[in-house]
Amino acid sequence: MKKVRCDFCAQLSVVVAIPDDAEDDSAVEIAEEYLKRRSVKPQWELEDGGVSDADDTEVAINENE
Repeated sequence: MKKVRCDFCAQLSVVVAIPDDAEDDSAVEIAEEYLKRRSVKPQWELEDGGVSDADDTEVAINENE
């Protein structure tokens, strides 16, 4: 049996208003806090090219089934 890695990414956008001279990092912090407070759960999608061979030493999520 071989092990395969499936890489997923969340597709979600949040618009944040920040001052013109503010760093983008401040917008990221505001958006993350907003999502945490609202318990937002984004939909997950498989990344383009998101399946690749995994090393045999890695633990598979269904290895004991």
